[in-house]
Amino acid sequence: KPRKMKQSQSDFDWGSVFSTIRDIREEITETFPYKVMLVPRAEADDIIAYLAKRYHTQEKVMIISSDKDFQQLQRYPNIEQFSPRTKKKLKCKNPEEFLREHIIRGDSSDGIPNILSDSDTFVDPDKRQKRLTQKVLNTIHEDLAFGEAPKGLESNWDRNQSMIDFEKIPEWLIADIEKEWDKPINGHRSKLFNYFVSKRLKNLMEHIEEFWMKKGNKRFKKFVADDYEARKSERKAQKEKGKSERKRSNEIIRDLKRGNVDFDEYEEYYG
Repeated sequence: KPRKMKQSQSDFDWGSVFSTIRDIREEITETFPYKVMLVPRAEADDIIAYLAKRYHTQEKVMIISSDKDFQQLQRYPNIEQFSPRTKKKLKCKNPEEFLREHIIRGDSSDGIPNILSDSDTFVDPDKRQKRLTQKVLNTIHEDLAFGEAPKGLESNWDRNQSMIDFEKIPEWLIADIEKEWDKPINGHRSKLFNYFVSKRLKNLMEHIEEFWMKKGNKRFKKFVADDYEARKSERKAQKEKGKSERKRSNEIIRDLKRGNVDFDEYEEYYG
């Protein structure tokens, strides 16, 4: 809600931004050999968390993100996180404790207030978050140590936990994510070359083998060579077609000038 409110108050053309993102997503879906997930009412965090939990018992999972929210997933074996921003792995010594602190303190970047504050704190300009003193924190931790939600703050605890704890993803949303994940991939590696050329993606063209083949791979070189020859033949055929059409046009003009055929007979004569 806070995010949508800021967008509605902004002069920025968000409509164009979302339209461009939608176009890019569709192009990636149809061209690239990757899973592209679009699940209504699901955050990207929900999808990544679900997939990490689904596969961590079968293989190692590396989450590529600088978002600290994912650190809670390190409570499961075989799940690690790499931050593109710091170029380092994000290691969490105590994921359970991290999750508890996150729920207590909330997350202003996601519009989630701390558990002392009202739900509309970041929406109502007249409201501010209530300060979490050390005394209050100690009391909260004491309640949690007994396996109970903080007394008098149960509603706000549940609110924050439902939005922060990946164990609280609704079952109906998980079902939608599973359904989307099980769909076949539309794109294919063979489409990349033409796509890069049509979009003039020079840098990606220079590294196209990294998308699907190892450097120096003979099959890749053959593919590029065959594609070049095919394009060369196509250009030659178009050139010959152009010559033929120009020659035919000249013949028509010459015949019309000489009176060999009149305008009424032109269409039938030359088909």
